[in-house]
Amino acid sequence: MESLLFILFILIVLFIISLKTSDFLLTPQIGYVVGFILQVVFCIFYEKKWNIHLQGRTIFTILFGATEFVFVSVFINWIISKIKQNKKIITIYDMNSIYIARSKLILLFLLQVLTLIGYIIFMNNNMSGSSLALKIYNYRYRTADMGDIIEIPKLLSFFRLISSVVGYILSFVLVYNILHKNKKNRIWYICNIGFSMLLEGILGARGGIFNFIIAIFSEIYIIKFICFKQRVSIKMIVNILVTLIAFLIMLPLIGEVMGRPGMGPLYEVAVYVGAPLKNLDTFLKDMSNYSTKHFSTFYGLLNDIPELAPKNIDISSQRFNGKWQSVNGYTLGNVYTTYANFWYDGGIKCLILDTFLMAFISQIIYQIAFNNHSNSKICNIVYMILYLYFFPAIIFSFFTNRFLNQFFSLYLIKFVIAGIVILIWLFKIKIIVKNK
Repeated sequence: MESLLFILFILIVLFIISLKTSDFLLTPQIGYVVGFILQVVFCIFYEKKWNIHLQGRTIFTILFGATEFVFVSVFINWIISKIKQNKKIITIYDMNSIYIARSKLILLFLLQVLTLIGYIIFMNNNMSGSSLALKIYNYRYRTADMGDIIEIPKLLSFFRLISSVVGYILSFVLVYNILHKNKKNRIWYICNIGFSMLLEGILGARGGIFNFIIAIFSEIYIIKFICFKQRVSIKMIVNILVTLIAFLIMLPLIGEVMGRPGMGPLYEVAVYVGAPLKNLDTFLKDMSNYSTKHFSTFYGLLNDIPELAPKNIDISSQRFNGKWQSVNGYTLGNVYTTYANFWYDGGIKCLILDTFLMAFISQIIYQIAFNNHSNSKICNIVYMILYLYFFPAIIFSFFTNRFLNQFFSLYLIKFVIAGIVILIWLFKIKIIVKNK
């Protein structure tokens, strides 16, 4: 208990430092620290059931990683603020509301419906199970847990990418218009966003759905912060905490819809949030787990571009395969926080370098999104969506290595290009903007 309370105390201090160095709640350092604070809180409640006795290496990893991330982010923010003395200029927020042609919204919706039907046909033809939910679970189990490679038709994968981009763009426009009291075409925005979320979960992973949920709540806060000049307050922090709790309660419910076996709502949330810390401790106790050099943190990029891999290296062997853990008859899942990948790849050196890299990149993306001087509305929306795409990955560092895996991938390049093309199609051709 003492070690958990000590970690919690230091994390709260880092959270206060992050708040004091910014009046904005959605900075990378705040998102990063909040995730680990929630994790430690859950571990405190399950300390006896999970037999948690953290070793020194685990305590050092959590505290050093969080401290390094916060101070690197704060330092970069300070450097950029010295270089750019001008006030923030974000041109997308000088609009009263944003209108997109209904015909285009309907076209995007039909495209997503056809894509969803295509995935359902693929699941029915290639996966075993008596229901669609069980087929989806079977796909997820075979690809994520067993390491099987099941090829998805390229056309389906492409349209699923388009669906994701559409979801991020239209959720931003919808939130913007709602806060500016514009109800036009709202049902078509909601339908498109709903199908984007369905397609994010069609392969059994809940991460994409949660990313959308976090992004939408982030958009609400961002627009209120910039347009309506609302600053950080106790009420706002309480509202965010309530939202986080509601969000966590949804985890097991969404899992059951996807055919996953249930463990009880409260316990499943505890496993999802708290257990990765216990698993990390178990992983670090066995030094053979990280005695050999690997490239698991960048496995996605190596898989996309095999030529980048060192010679005589089997790329499939570089993947971090977390073993399912249990203690005292309680299942703990198979995720180990982002730090397990860092240790697995190169011990303490990679812990230091990868944490620095993550803090540096995330802070640069944040600065580009919120402190740029571009006069292009399209560019500014791309920057904003890009940060909203990465912000959930920063928060979920307590869960797994998501941020660096997303950043170093061909998918990100495709996502950005598709986003720019769709924005040009939506905004340049048929958008009508009414200025104040």
